[in-house]
Amino acid sequence: MSQFDFGREFLNDFNPERSLEFYPEGRRPPNVVREQSDVSITTKSNNYNYGIDLVEENNTALLWSQPDAMFPGFVGGAFEPHGEPSNTEADLQLENEIGMGAAEAMCEQIHEAMQSTGPTHSRPWLPSGDLHAISHRNHVSAVLRQHFSEPTLGRLTDYVCGTETGTHKGGDTSQRIFVILVLIRRIETLPALMKDGLRDRDLPFEWLNPVSRDQLISPKSQFANKALSCFERRGKGLLREFYENQWKILAPIIDRDKNGEVTTFHLAEEVIMPWTFIGDERKEGSFSMVRKVEIHQDHHSFHNHKAFALKTLLQTDPDQAEDEFEQELKAFTKMEPGDHILDLCATFKIGDKYSFLFPWAEGGNLKHFWNKCPTQVQKGARQPDILLRWVAEQCHALAAALQSIHEVRVKALKRANRIHENEDTDRDIYGIHGDIKPENILLFNHLDKPLGIGTLKIADFGLTEFHRLTSRTRSFNHGSDARQPAPTYEAPELVQLGEVYSRKADVWALGCVFSEFLTWVVRGHLAVGEFGQARAMERDWDDSKKRFRWAEDKFFVATYNDGGVPGAVRTSLKLAVDNWLDELYQESKTEEPNFLTDFLDLLGHKVLVCERDNRVSCERLVMELEKFASRAGESRSDDPYWRPPLPSFRQGFPKRGEASNGITGRRVAFAHQSSASSVSWICVDDTTVRSGTTE
Repeated sequence: MSQFDFGREFLNDFNPERSLEFYPEGRRPPNVVREQSDVSITTKSNNYNYGIDLVEENNTALLWSQPDAMFPGFVGGAFEPHGEPSNTEADLQLENEIGMGAAEAMCEQIHEAMQSTGPTHSRPWLPSGDLHAISHRNHVSAVLRQHFSEPTLGRLTDYVCGTETGTHKGGDTSQRIFVILVLIRRIETLPALMKDGLRDRDLPFEWLNPVSRDQLISPKSQFANKALSCFERRGKGLLREFYENQWKILAPIIDRDKNGEVTTFHLAEEVIMPWTFIGDERKEGSFSMVRKVEIHQDHHSFHNHKAFALKTLLQTDPDQAEDEFEQELKAFTKMEPGDHILDLCATFKIGDKYSFLFPWAEGGNLKHFWNKCPTQVQKGARQPDILLRWVAEQCHALAAALQSIHEVRVKALKRANRIHENEDTDRDIYGIHGDIKPENILLFNHLDKPLGIGTLKIADFGLTEFHRLTSRTRSFNHGSDARQPAPTYEAPELVQLGEVYSRKADVWALGCVFSEFLTWVVRGHLAVGEFGQARAMERDWDDSKKRFRWAEDKFFVATYNDGGVPGAVRTSLKLAVDNWLDELYQESKTEEPNFLTDFLDLLGHKVLVCERDNRVSCERLVMELEKFASRAGESRSDDPYWRPPLPSFRQGFPKRGEASNGITGRRVAFAHQSSASSVSWICVDDTTVRSGTTE
């Protein structure tokens, strides 16, 4: 057997593929990162060292456990190929030869353990678990024996792995530095790095001059502004090899800090993220792009989730990008924990790009959910009561989640220690979401739950703002380039000049979403789109020009320059919406009130009210919906309250291409009363839109 083969056999003993017992639970090393539960966060912290300090101290056991049973030839921490002490010069020479074989085999083992996301994201990187297995103390000692003897050998081994009696933390070792040097076959430079006091926590090294690329610095060490002396007179080749290979060993470990605070990772553009899968890009409006990612199990602590959504802001101006990032992050850090608010796992600043990491919603958003037939979303049940109970519970939960955003209190900030001692902590802080729509309500599948459908969560807090009691509204400017709420769910008061966006605008938007939700429940998946078409048919009126404005899909209609007064605007619920809700009511009506008729009454009389002062508050809406949710959990399975007639549950309803809304195919008059008592009208049939005036 050659010295190379002997070293390879030695390293094969800890190959994770061959020795799964090295990791008691498979390939994941024990307690590398903490398990995280699904709780919203209220604070944030910054991490500049790629999560190295998030590795827990019990990695010490992994570094110091004796692998005698797993690795033949190891006795008491020394490599003895014959099982007897080495006392002769021949034995020492043999050990050096074996060490040379081990170094080459370790380099090969590192390459074999490298991960790659896919053909389009092919930069290799080494998972944390493999790094710790490969840099086990005995393995490090065997490789270092190639170049060094005692006492230097012992000091270098301690430098790489930490001391057995000392306090060990991930950043207090030099395992990553050691593995980088093995990769580039420059182990002889290790003493120079030790002399400079450089550790894994000081990585990554950066170029002092990115143009000349002839000197490296370590911004987190004493060499923040001067070249690393350990690389002096060693040639540019070594510098560039070290710089390029360090990224293979620095895939970040994504975790919250020890206090459970969300972590913002500040990473270089060259970083290799620990993704094992990257989905296609999906643009979310003009401001962000979302893609599905899966993370190597060694590199995150959120093991309740199989996949994640990586949301990257598209803002090109660095200052504006930072402002937008901080605004959305602030929204998360100020909110109370809740099961129906999207959880934030981590945030990243990679170069000048900002990203958020969320759990991936397997069920998509609410709009995607409505593409299914109501009879297809349950576990084999075709009775409507299960679905209606779930709708009642989820709508109540969504309203309660919105209320928690609206009434974020100072106690949340006090818990996070983010309020100055001299600040008035008795005053409330109020929030506004600003962009409630089906696309921002996500479905997380939970087939093991009693109803077997899932959990809805409010997402996308890019427009969310928080204010003191004295200013719990925010100005709204249609002419601004800033992000605006979705026009379909825009509240009527926002078309008024100088109007402000209040919490009741969120209530209006949620009411619009609920009306579409009930449309889907009663009439099925095609009817949601038909409802939108009916709304778009009814257009705003300009009273000064006596003509209709452009078509818009929204829930209210406006008369501009009302009575000839410039700037005066009068709004009312669109007749198409009023008629639609009435038809849903008639189709769901029974001798006694039921869930659908009660919910439709609530929407029509208290929620979709154009006058803001007369619209129900979010707090009151939660109280009303709580009645439905409580009854859903308490009433018997055959309670007729949950068994109204539903066309969507009839066999074959609706058929594609057939009208089911009672609007298309018939004439509807949409009237606007002008100051001259004339009536502007529009007749709608299948193909024609006409307008005119009549005295």
